[in-house]
Amino acid sequence: MVEQRVREAPEEPGVYIMRDADGRVIYVGKARNLRSRVRSYFGASRKTDAKDALVNNVASLEYIVTGDETEAMILECDLIKKYQPRYNVAWKDSKKFPYIKVTVNEEIPRVLTTRELADDGAKYFGPYTRFKKVKENLKYIRRLFGICGSESAVQMGRMRRPCLEYHINNCLAPCVGKISREEYLNRVEQLLLFLAGEREELVEQLYLEMEKASQELRFEDAAKIRDRIAGVEKAIGRQKILSTKSRDTDIIALEKLGRKVCIELLFLQSGRIVDKKDFVREEKGDAADEELLGGFVKQFYIDAEVLPEKIVVERDFEDRMLVERWLEKRKGEKVEIRTPITGEEWERLNYAKRIAVMVLNERMRKSERERESTLEAVRDLQKLLNLPEPPVRIEAFDVSNILGEDAVGSLIVFEDGRPKKEDYRRFRIKTVKGPDDPQMMGEIVYRRYRGVRERGETLPNLILVDGGAGQLNAALKSLEGLGLNVPVVGLAKRFENLYVPGMVEPISLPSDSKMLFLLQRVRDEAHRFALSYHKKLREKKLKESLLESIPGVGKRRRDALLKHFGSLENLRKATVEDIMRVPNISEDLAKRIHEYLRENKEMEE
Repeated sequence: MVEQRVREAPEEPGVYIMRDADGRVIYVGKARNLRSRVRSYFGASRKTDAKDALVNNVASLEYIVTGDETEAMILECDLIKKYQPRYNVAWKDSKKFPYIKVTVNEEIPRVLTTRELADDGAKYFGPYTRFKKVKENLKYIRRLFGICGSESAVQMGRMRRPCLEYHINNCLAPCVGKISREEYLNRVEQLLLFLAGEREELVEQLYLEMEKASQELRFEDAAKIRDRIAGVEKAIGRQKILSTKSRDTDIIALEKLGRKVCIELLFLQSGRIVDKKDFVREEKGDAADEELLGGFVKQFYIDAEVLPEKIVVERDFEDRMLVERWLEKRKGEKVEIRTPITGEEWERLNYAKRIAVMVLNERMRKSERERESTLEAVRDLQKLLNLPEPPVRIEAFDVSNILGEDAVGSLIVFEDGRPKKEDYRRFRIKTVKGPDDPQMMGEIVYRRYRGVRERGETLPNLILVDGGAGQLNAALKSLEGLGLNVPVVGLAKRFENLYVPGMVEPISLPSDSKMLFLLQRVRDEAHRFALSYHKKLREKKLKESLLESIPGVGKRRRDALLKHFGSLENLRKATVEDIMRVPNISEDLAKRIHEYLRENKEMEE
């Protein structure tokens, strides 16, 4: 099968996708000539252990032909970010830095933090590098200017009573008419001056307001303005949020410690370091430094919203010139990518490398502390539950549903106190009707270990179910039906009690117990995984029902529309003419679909 697909590889530029026997994407690559590149993996010339491990796990191959190598590179980056393949150099840190958003397009402008830019008439400031720092500063700024921070739009004087933010002096409450719209918009203008860096103009404007209030004998108002001037000057002193728009050079260094790799990114403006950001990942293969650096540069900058004039990297990498040309095309001016050439650049690079070493050492110390804590928790659990061996591998289950609807289950795995995500599984509940969580738990436990027994796989040292006696007994019944003897416990959320077979009363572990902390981590991860699957199914059903609620669109046309456009979001962006290209969609129906989706924007993906 794989050999045949290798022979079928096209002699054109594009992307190749390798999958394992379970259909998981394990590697994504791009090539100027797909046939030549793919054959290099399966020929006798491959040397590295990592390549051997990759090839031995390939069960199927897919190809996507592109117009040129640049398109292939962009698609490769997108697919790596989407699938996070095991054998790729995949940097998980999002390129999306936070922004401050002021909704000047609304009746009552609000100030918020966001990671998404939209062409919605609002004003955006940033991007910034530190989300936590942005939130801290924004809290101070909101208090200083009294601007609304509600997550949803509000209207002038439409509310009966102000929210808590008014009572703690974070908002002037325009929604209940505590301030006139004219005065509130004046405050918004002052906020915009502050965020735009026009601090001197803002302070001068406030001084004029204070003098006017004094001349009009409004001494209380003058005192308030005086306090605001002091607040602005204090904010100017503490305002250390970096906007990445202000940088002209990025310095990128790399260091390794064991299996950990750290990329240190310094932001420079006029030769000064204005901020830094570190990116750490665990290297699973034997990727060379050039491959790690190249993978980072492509994934970080390929569709970044803001680009520097110069990117200085520790060493050259494959595709550097290709990336350079693409970034230049996007920025509209030259973006230079090169190794250091000046003494100052070498000094900055060495400084970045020292920081990377410190970051890795701290991560290593933290990892060692966590490992010791986990080993202690595992030993204590073995003793508490009288287990034959330490519970090194724990498999946990949870179910998620709303009154029995869209019921799903999750299985997550922890080994040595860490998630083993490649072993995670999801289940659609098949046999249980109605809201019966214990029976659902019994079903997914039975299905899981029936498969384990049939495949001859190793059983876990401990099974953890989310819930109390009902879920625990259902899991035990399923295991007994399969003739399996595996230790099982239940952890109930309400009081965090541990339910153990054969014990009348649950065990109440101390709140600072390392055993409880480990079990909570495992249980919460199972809950998160189940909930995300349940939410995904509900959203899919909601989107499908949205289309079917349009007069003239039934199940067949709904499926045809989604198949043609790929997603509801793509359909929403389509023109009437685009929609008419779908079979059996008339012009009138296309207009109806187009208008309906524009009016129901709350269903964004």
